[in-house]
This record gives sequence, structure tokens and C-alpha cells, in this order.
Amino acid sequence: MNDIAHESADSPTPSAAPKWRDELKAVIDLALPQSPGQFGECLIKQKWGAGIDPQTALLVTLDYHYKGHPAENGFEQGRVASSRSLLHALLSNDQTVGDGRFAETAFGLYTPPDVGPTIRIVEHVDEFADHGSGNHQTYEGIYRQTTPQVYGPLTQLNLRPADFKKWVWELELKDLYQAYLDQAWPADAVQVAARPSALRTSVKAAFVMAAWLQRHEQRLTQEGLALAMRAAGLSADQSWQTLTLEQLQAPTRVPSTVKFGLLKLYRYTATDIWAFRDTVSARVLVYIPGNSSPLHEFANTAQLRQWVATQGKLDATRQALARHFAEDDREDGTFHAGVLTALDGMAIYPAKHWLGNNAGFFNNDGYWDPNDYIGFDDPAAATDPFARLLMTMKQAARAELRAIRDDAQVNRDQLSAVVEPVVQWVNRFGPLALFVPGGEGVLALAGLIDAGYGLNQAVNGKTPGQRSEGRTRTVFGLLNALPMLGAESALNGSAAQADSMAERVREPSVDPAEPGARPASEPAVAPTPLNPRIELIRGIGPSVASFSDEVLAQIAKVSAVDDDMLRLMQTGRPPTPLLADTISRFKIDQDLGLEADTVLFNQRYEALQKSEHEWVRLFQREYPDLPTIAIEQMLDRYGIDITSLPDATEARQVFARLDGKARQYQQHVRLDRVYEGFYLRSVANAETDTLALHSLNNLPGWPKDLRIEVLDGASSGRVLDRCGPLDSPHCRNIIKVGNRYLRQGRQTDVYDAVLGVLTDEERSALHLTSPDPAKALRLNLGDRALSRADTLLGLQRLDTGLTFERQGLRGAVTRQPLRVTP
Repeated sequence: MNDIAHESADSPTPSAAPKWRDELKAVIDLALPQSPGQFGECLIKQKWGAGIDPQTALLVTLDYHYKGHPAENGFEQGRVASSRSLLHALLSNDQTVGDGRFAETAFGLYTPPDVGPTIRIVEHVDEFADHGSGNHQTYEGIYRQTTPQVYGPLTQLNLRPADFKKWVWELELKDLYQAYLDQAWPADAVQVAARPSALRTSVKAAFVMAAWLQRHEQRLTQEGLALAMRAAGLSADQSWQTLTLEQLQAPTRVPSTVKFGLLKLYRYTATDIWAFRDTVSARVLVYIPGNSSPLHEFANTAQLRQWVATQGKLDATRQALARHFAEDDREDGTFHAGVLTALDGMAIYPAKHWLGNNAGFFNNDGYWDPNDYIGFDDPAAATDPFARLLMTMKQAARAELRAIRDDAQVNRDQLSAVVEPVVQWVNRFGPLALFVPGGEGVLALAGLIDAGYGLNQAVNGKTPGQRSEGRTRTVFGLLNALPMLGAESALNGSAAQADSMAERVREPSVDPAEPGARPASEPAVAPTPLNPRIELIRGIGPSVASFSDEVLAQIAKVSAVDDDMLRLMQTGRPPTPLLADTISRFKIDQDLGLEADTVLFNQRYEALQKSEHEWVRLFQREYPDLPTIAIEQMLDRYGIDITSLPDATEARQVFARLDGKARQYQQHVRLDRVYEGFYLRSVANAETDTLALHSLNNLPGWPKDLRIEVLDGASSGRVLDRCGPLDSPHCRNIIKVGNRYLRQGRQTDVYDAVLGVLTDEERSALHLTSPDPAKALRLNLGDRALSRADTLLGLQRLDTGLTFERQGLRGAVTRQPLRVTP
């Protein structure tokens, strides 16, 4: 089905690795089901050729030839009306063309030329356009994704949108995928039979390997590991070295000393959260599929109940837990409260829970004692829990057919975004999530277990293959078990520690390799106290010893590394590459003091990036924005000896393999650079200015009806950017010259320029009491900047010629600037 397993330099040698692991890899490769996106990719390549990448080939609608913006030197001036990957177009059965003229291409009423014009993307190209339709021309084509993006004959693919859409229309993708699922998923009788089942074996292998990985990561005690082995029908002292494929293939019979059942909240039973309870010690092991560390260990049932109640305190973890229940059970019904209400009530117990407006007519306010409403639904003793998990996955896969739009839906509905990120694969095939596409693969994970990697190896590794950065694995999910640094105290019975077991939610995940995907937007919130996070960063060691708490708080805001990883660093694990890079940049800025010399800063930073290794220099030329330490980590994990000279053939293979990872790193580096611009005096970043401008609305006291426009060079210059309500009559202008801004004829930064266009009353409402109000504004915006997800989305829109924020098509705009004398 899928070939997702990847070798690693850390994998055991053929002589050291038992043969059964290769056999297990073959079983898993055969068993892993394809998602709709993966299935669609295969269909596109089969029809249109392997040279087309369905995720990066873009179906683009371009608007051009607007009034006031004629062609210049053979280049049309225009804007991107819409852009989506071919895979997106297939899954959404997109049949619109041009400016939303549905089905004209499909039915032959409109046929654009095969080769389109070269169109240069111009900001606000429609500013002089007349109102109504017909004020511009439109071309639709399929283009290769490039950086920067170019639209013209050189990047246009030899594939007509009309032909592609006609193929999609006639394909009946939903029926094809249904037939594939019928073939891929075995009958229920096969899943529970004594004969080996590839899918059942894969699910059981994922459970056993997760237990061993978590033990080495200090996320599971030795007693917890023994309970996991017994839950899998193995002996408590089962060793990894003596494990056989036959043991994983055998049906599971849980011993009588272990009670097991599905988690039950109120009157609802989870679909796939299993709890294994030791009848002697009272220890409980909870398995939550879809997380990279899915096994949670508790000293007893009471502690488990407290943990569940804690998850209800954060919306993200509450929703994540509710997704493991049937969709109809999550919201309130007419007669009974739903799972989400139950979690809400238990989170605030012993306080009384008051029902919201959506509550059923017969529901009542009340008290939700976790001890009364959290229990277990135990099946028959002969039940194979892994076979039951398979049945749940099968039902979820069939439900995914709703993600594919058929012709009738296209006729009824407008286009809706259908994205296929890795997180959807994880949610769909949770019990197999350890083998997530793009992850390490079974052999690499087995190699990690063989090596017994963990905290000791992370600190004391001597070779590139042993260093900590080469021994990490893909992390996903919001309900991961925490390292025993925090959890062990809870296992020892400290109720005060129960709250610390709730996962800290930092940012929604974004897959930078998914150009058409829109990250989930979240509302900006006032900053929360950072003292615990500051202490975690302080515990990294000597590299941050010279920083004040204020600077550490700034590093905490710039870096996206989560608190769990910071806790591991407290034990001696070195900082992750991007955190180490951020620390080095803050150190350079601190050493420069008040000089704030951008040129000198860049010289010192570039000196740190120099490498004597040709492999590293090769990647630096291809990915100039990547820090050297990040490049070294990628090469380490791929098993490259960076001291050797690269061979041309090998180099091509390495680039092909690591290009996606490198580009993801580039996106993360880009975001770090944007946010650090609020704090580093020696850094000038135009994208930080953009983020600052679009974060103004988050400031307490900011006038909500004010629009600010940034003009190019003079008051008559073109509009470079704008923020605030588009239809607001209250507009102020800021003039940008090069990378600086004007205030009363003198050049300054964007923060001082913004203050310069505000009235005295408006400035007073911002409560900038510092002697340097521009600096205070800069730091306040750093505290209340847009989320990383929204920032990335805005920057990606700018890359493709769109505005940072979504705006509709506009006619002529009449500006009414207010003259203010600061």
C-alpha cells in the first residue's frame, strides 16, 4: 500500500538486526492504508505522468489587464485570484474557472489558449478598476511551483486545465476509493481469526514498539513497560531482543491479572482509548492512539480520573480527547449532556457547572464529580483489543469518503478547501500513527530501541549516529505522555502535580510543504505569565547564563520548542538546532550592546555559520537561510559522514531525500527571524514590520475603525500594505522609503512612524508610559503578535502576490487621510 519506512544511520546492521524486523517492515508496508490524498496522488501520476508532483503543481487563476495597469515590456500586470494544488483540485472536484464561472471549461463553453501570457504579480493591481464584472481579463493555467513564484510559459505545464477537470469530473473518485477500501480492509472475521492478519500485526507492533520507545525516553516506568507487555499478551519480562514476529502475529489474549476496557465518560464509551488495569498493584496504563507517546501510566484509577478532568481545562486537549468518542456523542443531545459538557463540568469540579445555550431541553445544571462519571466499559475476557482497534479504524476510513466531493456535491455546493496534511492521517489511522508517513519507519524505530536511546545517550553520545539530535523521532498529537521528570511525582501520589500532566499547547501545527493548506486560525490572546517557561530555558545551562529573565522571556516567545523538550534539556540534552541558533543570535545582539550595528551583527553571525565540511557547504549553497547546526543535524540523521567528500551521485540522492525537510526548516527559520525582530536591536527585518502592522489590532486601546496604508516613497506613491477595516473612512498614511519610514521628514522605524499618525488621544489610549514609546510599542506588539500559523499564512499569501490578509476584489478606493501633527 504505502512505502513509508526509511532506513537510518541508527538502524542496526544486518548482522545485529534479527531477520523478523525486515519481515515486519514488509508486513507494515503492505498493511498501511492509503489516505484519500495518497490514493489521489497515485491516480494523478498514473494518468498525467510521474513527472508531475500533485502537491506542488498548481492550478492557478490569474486576473490581469486592469484599468491603470497595462502590460509593460511584454509583461502583463495582475493578481492571483485563486491557487490550489492538483491534488486539492482532485479531492474537491473543482469545476470552476476564471472568476467562478462554474463548469464552463468542463462543458466546452470557454476554451483559453494553451499557453498563457507572462503575468507579473502587482500589489493592489485592481485599485483603479471599475466596479462590476468585465473590468479585467482572466487566464487559468497549471504551473510548477517556484521560489519566487513565476507565472509564464517557462513555468507552465503542458496540461490544459479543461482536460484535467474533465478527467476529474468523469473519474468518480469516491467510488474508486470505496472499492480500494473494500479491498484494503479485511472482513471482521479475518481480523479476529487465529491466522495472521497484516493490519492486526501492524497495530500490535505499533503498541509494543511505542512502549519500548517510551521506556527509553523516560515516559514509562519499568513497571509500566511490564504492564504494556502483558496487555499485548506477552510475558511481563519480555525482552526486545528475543521478541519474534510470530508473537506479534498471534491473536492477543490478555491475562486474567489485567483488567481491560474502553474508557467511559458519563454514559459514553470511547471508540479507541483502552485502559489496562493491574489487579494486584492497581497501576493503570491508558492507550490513546494518534499520539507519538500514546501510553499514559497512572498509579491508580483515581489518578487517571484526575488527569482526564485536567484535560478538560484547555480547549485544545478537551477537543482532542472528545475526538476519541463517536461524533454524535460529543455535543449535548435533547435528553443527555454530551462528552464536551461532561469534560467541562469535571474540569471545574467541585464548582457547579451551568449549561450553555446549546444544552438539551431536559438537561440540568449540576456537579460533575470525576469519580462518579469516569469509568470503563469492559468487553468479554476473550476480546482481542487490537482486533477491536482495527474495526474502529475501518469505520473511520469509511467515514473519510465524505472528504471526497462527488459531482452532485459540486452541483450543490461552492468549493470548500480539502487539505490532506499528515495530522489527518494520524487522526484517521491512530493505532498505526507510530508509522506515520514521513516519519522514521519501522527499521529506524527498531534501531532506536536496539540502541536503548534515552537521556543518558543524549548526553554522552560520542559519534554522529549516537548524538541526541540523531535520536529523536517525529512528535505529533496533543495527548502525549510526559517524561517522568514531571510524571513520576504524580505516580508517587502527589495530587498537586496532576495539573502539570496536561500538555502545554503552544501553536497549531503547520505543514510548510502544503502550499494550499490554510493553517487553523486562533484568536490572539493576551500573553500569559511565562515564569515556568523562563525557568525551563534557564535550566538549559551555560549558553543562557548571561541572559536576564526579560531576555529569556523573549527567547521563549521566539522559539516554538515545546516545554516537554525543554524539560529534557534540563537533564543535559543539548538544545534543538533552531533554539541553539536563536540563542546564538540573542548572544550576538547582547554583546553588541547599544551599538545596534546590523552590519556587524551579520558579520559575526555569518562567521558562526562557516564550516570546513564540503557536505555542509553544499547544503548552504542550496539552502542559504538554514543555520549550519540544522544542516549538520539533517545530514547526521540521514547517516552522512560530513567529514567525507560528497560524491555527485550520492549528493543528488541526498538532496532528493532531504529537500522536503530542508524546506520545512526554512519555514521555521523564517518565522523565528520574524518574531526575533521585535527584540533584537541589531536586526532589521521587513517581515517583522509587516507582522507588526497586522498585529496592531490586537493591542488594547487600538482604534478598531482605523485603517493605515503604507505608501511607496511619497504621499502619491502606490499602496504597499494596509491594515484595518477596508471600508473605514478613517485612513492614515505612512510613507516608506527603502527599509525605513518617514515621520515629519526624518527616517525612523515602523513603530515610531505608526505613533506619528495617531492623535494624542489615540496614543494615550495605548498606555505607553515608557520614556521611549516606540520601543514600548515594539515590545507590546511582540507580546501580542499574530500566531505563528496566521503569520505563516500571511507570508505565504505575500509570496504568491496576494495581500497579507484576505480581501475581496475592490474597485477604486478613495482615501481620506487625516492630517496629524505629532
